[in-house]
Amino acid sequence: MNSIVNAAFPATVLGVYFRPSGWLYFVDLVFGMALVAGSEEIVFRRCARDAFQPYLGNGYASVVATSLLFGCYHWWAGLGTIVVATMIGILLMLSFSDPTPCGRWLLPII
Repeated sequence: MNSIVNAAFPATVLGVYFRPSGWLYFVDLVFGMALVAGSEEIVFRRCARDAFQPYLGNGYASVVATSLLFGCYHWWAGLGTIVVATMIGILLMLSFSDPTPCGRWLLPII
């Protein structure tokens, strides 16, 4: 979906993700992704949710607002990346706020 939207709107793509090779690929895949994912989870799942909670409550409006913010954080990679990141953000936030044991215990660890 990302490539389809970016092909339809090519002027929105301002950059591409760095593609390392060799041993740097492994280091980037393991440590780089862990650091990026961890920092994004802290910023968007905790800080942004807590910042929007007094105004939007703890419901779906807060999920959509933080997910849109998460998607807009990836603006430089194009409109397709914004759409995909927003959808992933919505899915992650809904699973984070899920009242089942998986949502309560597993996802706060991540």
